[in-house]
Amino acid sequence: MWMGVRIPIISWTKSMPYIHARTFADFESYVEELAKILKSSIESRNVVLGFSGGKDSTALLIILLELQKYVSFKLHVVYVKLPFIDSPENIKFIDKVSKTLNIDIEILVPKRRDFRSMLQWRGLPKWGDRWCTYYKVKPMRDYMKKLDNPIEAIGDRVLESPKRLSKWVRILEQMKLATERRLMPILTLTLPDIVLILRSRNLVNPLYLKGLPRISCTYCPFKTLYEFSLNEEVEDPGFIDEIIRRDYRKRYHEIPFDEFEEHELWRFSPELSKALLKLKHEVLKREEYQVLRLNSVSRIYTSIWSSQTLSNLPVVSTQQVLKILKQDKPTIPLINPEQNGQN
Repeated sequence: MWMGVRIPIISWTKSMPYIHARTFADFESYVEELAKILKSSIESRNVVLGFSGGKDSTALLIILLELQKYVSFKLHVVYVKLPFIDSPENIKFIDKVSKTLNIDIEILVPKRRDFRSMLQWRGLPKWGDRWCTYYKVKPMRDYMKKLDNPIEAIGDRVLESPKRLSKWVRILEQMKLATERRLMPILTLTLPDIVLILRSRNLVNPLYLKGLPRISCTYCPFKTLYEFSLNEEVEDPGFIDEIIRRDYRKRYHEIPFDEFEEHELWRFSPELSKALLKLKHEVLKREEYQVLRLNSVSRIYTSIWSSQTLSNLPVVSTQQVLKILKQDKPTIPLINPEQNGQN
């Protein structure tokens, strides 16, 4: 609690332990085994993937296409594009994926007039008011209603975040990768697994190579200041600037505009914005804080995509992953500590 406002610092700083290992040694054998597990759940059904262009959904798409060699099902790949706040760079990548994998990706777009009106009325989506989610989810739900007996492929990984760990760990323990309505083929995979799958098809989203840790709309309120520093494009930057300034005049005028703009405070409510700005000023008065340069952060995020030693990592079972997660300080033995220590 700061200035009477609850600031979710714990959730912002909490992270998953990184497990520097793979969960399969051979991709084809992994898909064959996955086919045995999922066959009864997906055979002759309509499998729908809400594709984002991110690493997990791209790896999931590749796996689903490989599964079709062993199980007969109809695959529907859908991308929901949000007007004005979606990245044109990501749309280009969607087109590349479609051509590389020789698959149709249907692009659904909410009514531009409605979305524009929402932006003018409520401003950009914020923490606690992510109204854009409705425009992402509804087109997918409407699409699935038109299909007979659909099952949705979910690109969640239990090792992606603490929230997903708490949500899916029981499923992971039971190795129940499918329900009547949901399919979760990549639930057990590690980040090195995902990277190796994407590199094998030359389908790493260029936004990751720029230093972004994840793929989202250009103006996603969950982005960090570092992510905003990478200056992603939007289709109409003048319109978005107008929306930000209008929102500022209406609700944030007690904050100096240069600081409002510098810290991307439109992401938060006026009360939380003022508290965060005050807290940041207090932190900067101290001498013990550490400054990270942008290029250093970028180098950290891009290093996983350029690492040449991932294929030499040890292979662990799902049971081993669970055991590692339950340790106070998760560790895992490496085949070659000196070589893997470079990553």
